[in-house]
Amino acid sequence: MLAPWHSLRIPLFKAMVRVLLRLRQHMVRIYGASNPGHRKLINEAMACDDSLVLPGVTMSCLEGFQWDLPHVASVAEESDRVENVRVELYLVV
Repeated sequence: MLAPWHSLRIPLFKAMVRVLLRLRQHMVRIYGASNPGHRKLINEAMACDDSLVLPGVTMSCLEGFQWDLPHVASVAEESDRVENVRVELYLVV
């Protein structure tokens, strides 16, 4: 009798996670718009993380694309194995 309810648990959880991630992205964007100093700090932190991860990924013979905001992709490190693609991510979501 409860089996149908238990089968709803996983899809419902996944949907809730997607909603919460979108909400967090929206909150970070609003917070960054009203606090330019913190927005710069967040952008630099993401760029720092990217500069640490990307060389390791490209050294493992992986080829691909890096999708990022236009202002971030324009200053991203160039690589012959990874193409930086400028896209307005928040318009897609």
